[in-house]
Amino acid sequence: MLMPVRPDLSAVVNAQVARLQPHPGAPPAPVHDLSVEVCVLADGDVRLTYRLMGSLVALRLQPPGDGRRRHGLWRHTCFEAFVALDDAAYLEWNFSPSGAWQLYRMRAYRAADSPPATTPPRIVSARGAAQYALRARIPAPSACHHGRLRLGLSAVLRTREDTLAHWALRHPLERPDFHHADSFALSIPYP
Repeated sequence: MLMPVRPDLSAVVNAQVARLQPHPGAPPAPVHDLSVEVCVLADGDVRLTYRLMGSLVALRLQPPGDGRRRHGLWRHTCFEAFVALDDAAYLEWNFSPSGAWQLYRMRAYRAADSPPATTPPRIVSARGAAQYALRARIPAPSACHHGRLRLGLSAVLRTREDTLAHWALRHPLERPDFHHADSFALSIPYP
């Protein structure tokens, strides 16, 4: 059984669990399972719970910090969620084990606008001997894709040897690219 993170007793409208896969071209990582539970809450917020199992001593997991908004989180261990707003625009959320976070708004593929103002996500985490869980609650998206929440879920894992492993729902290209439209592989009804 995976260890729990602090309970969030908000009413869940829709929920789904998805498994992430390592990029096929990446060196082996010390992780053997990585999943994400997506919960749409009654107030429209979205709760994402990333759970990984593996050799945590072989990973670089940042210690708890100040939880501020920071750029460049993907250069370290980082959990990500891409939220489609329409056929071209999307949001990119980044969550660090330190509690740091970032939100980018893309008007098209990798075409970023200025980082939008937003309520900071609520991030909590828990760690066991061979398990790690990070939960992030993000504010309700301002728009959704045809009445559904269409997501790309991913993670960048940095090892103690400073190699990066890229995990995602789908890897459509020979190199990791979480922004690719085919990476938005999870669709869930959104109120």
